[in-house]
Amino acid sequence: NRLNYQAPILPVVTNMQSIDFDGAGGVNDLLIIEQNLGQVYLVLNNFGQIIPIVVRDLFTSGKQLITSATIFRNPLTGTNNLAISLISNPGLATASGQIITGTITGFGETTSLPRFRQFVASQGITNLMTGDFNNDAFDDLAYIDSISSTIAVTLNNGRGLFADTTTRETGGFTPVSATLFDANDDDFLDMAVVNQGSGTQGNQSLVSILFGDGKGQFQLTGSLLQVPNFALSVVGGLVSLSTNNGISQIVDFNQDGFADLAIVSTGVASLGGNDAASLTLLLNRPDSPGQFVVQPPIPLRDDGANTSLHLLAKLGGASIVSGRFGDSSVTSGLGFGGANQTLAVGDFNSDGNQDIVVSGTRLVNNLNFRSTIYLIGNATGSLARIVRPQRTMEYLGVDTNLMAGDTFVSSATVNFSGATLPPDAVHISVNGRIWVDNNRPLIINRAPNITIRREDLNAPMGMGRKEIVTIGQILTIPISGFDADNDPLTFRLVATPTGQQPPEFVTIRTLDQNSAQLTVDTGNLTRTPNILTNKIVVEVSDAMSNGNGGRQPLTARAYFTLIIRPNSAPTIAPIANQTLNVGQTTSINVNVSNNENKEVSLTASCDKGNFVRLMQNS
Repeated sequence: NRLNYQAPILPVVTNMQSIDFDGAGGVNDLLIIEQNLGQVYLVLNNFGQIIPIVVRDLFTSGKQLITSATIFRNPLTGTNNLAISLISNPGLATASGQIITGTITGFGETTSLPRFRQFVASQGITNLMTGDFNNDAFDDLAYIDSISSTIAVTLNNGRGLFADTTTRETGGFTPVSATLFDANDDDFLDMAVVNQGSGTQGNQSLVSILFGDGKGQFQLTGSLLQVPNFALSVVGGLVSLSTNNGISQIVDFNQDGFADLAIVSTGVASLGGNDAASLTLLLNRPDSPGQFVVQPPIPLRDDGANTSLHLLAKLGGASIVSGRFGDSSVTSGLGFGGANQTLAVGDFNSDGNQDIVVSGTRLVNNLNFRSTIYLIGNATGSLARIVRPQRTMEYLGVDTNLMAGDTFVSSATVNFSGATLPPDAVHISVNGRIWVDNNRPLIINRAPNITIRREDLNAPMGMGRKEIVTIGQILTIPISGFDADNDPLTFRLVATPTGQQPPEFVTIRTLDQNSAQLTVDTGNLTRTPNILTNKIVVEVSDAMSNGNGGRQPLTARAYFTLIIRPNSAPTIAPIANQTLNVGQTTSINVNVSNNENKEVSLTASCDKGNFVRLMQNS
């Protein structure tokens, strides 16, 4: 009622995400969900092509609701395919969920036979996600269900079939948003699930962390993290953040090498028009990865202008498309399963720190206007601070019929300007209008990027980003850097955020403008019975550059854990006494073991002559 929205006439957009569907130009494609007309829009190459896709459950004649979509790699062709979640007869006893997959040409109402596949899902399916959950190199699917309060994983059989589905309950909580990331640094994908509060739990929502076992299963960790009010969206995992030549980075707000999360919540319904949404950061503990410290919530307010960003459905915010409104006075909305991507992360000012944008609505004289608030990150101080003014005027447009009575329901980070330029932000409103905050490339200096590849670290799969060395060994690790300004880079070892200094036996040498070599030389270490663990931090800087205007040098960091094992003596299994007659020959198996799995040299001697020889000396 507040938006005076005419749903039977206008589209109802509930979600949007940025993707790289066609492998051209970086993350410059969009996937948009529209529920009133029942369409998915695939927007390719900076709006170069817009493909509307009509999706239908061919076995059901009733109402059908598209709730989410994602892309996955086709294991047979190597190309990206679409996966779309759909609910037939929503809200009825006959409701059922479906996952529909296919190629671009396989969807739609065409004269040729559509090439698609359809798989059974639960009746409240939404927030479809892609990941390899059993480490077989095939993309699997996962989703949440706010009706049955479950999460589900459906595995790819290697031929694009998703029939092996496992569900687990969320403990009675109502999941509304989820993201995939490696929370505990074990190489396996984990899941963070945002569960909305009921208003009877101290007006709090709960975030649950589920650890993946690398075999397609997720296990609750037992810890429930409280965030304020009615949470809507979570962001985490791998994102394309900045001028990094298309390399994805983890969401890491305090730059300690471990993945963090950001949650956006509605305000408190009882406060009315002065209420503000809030942002809460969940910081991963470096001493216990997978355990999180909840930071104080940041009100999404512009104190200078005395304005707020709103998400509550009662106030015309993005909750109107979620199906969960955070207010008992609102019993119905415009959509279901939406508004779980109302925030996006990117290094918008190219300083090497991760920033956030949150989209929603702003009330002016009791009218709704599309609005956003940016928060600039600072890993060494206040982790995120509000940027003023709150952006509203920028989204008025020229159509007087669409100036007011609208709200943004989703935001995404994109590279419309190019993979080596500061990222842009794109927002979409409930009526399907898209606004792009096109980032100005005229930044004096852009932060460099640094990469230590997981495949260059020797820890077995399941141990995470670790290098394992035995005392006495010498090994090297390649380091690569990238600078969008083509500045010469220098590499160095620095202390961890907790103050741990780099060990003396680890050194780094810059090879050229964009690469370095790290050396671990444990040849002179004293033997110890204990395993030593060091967090290694490599920093890259463009400090050698002489930019315009005396620009400040910028840095980036990469992390891994160095594990040093003691060098224990090898052991030989007992050899039984042997009795031989003159002229006889016998062979004896010698069983040697070595805890470090190093090559062992063998020698043999006999005090009565030259009677014994080794057939193999190592």
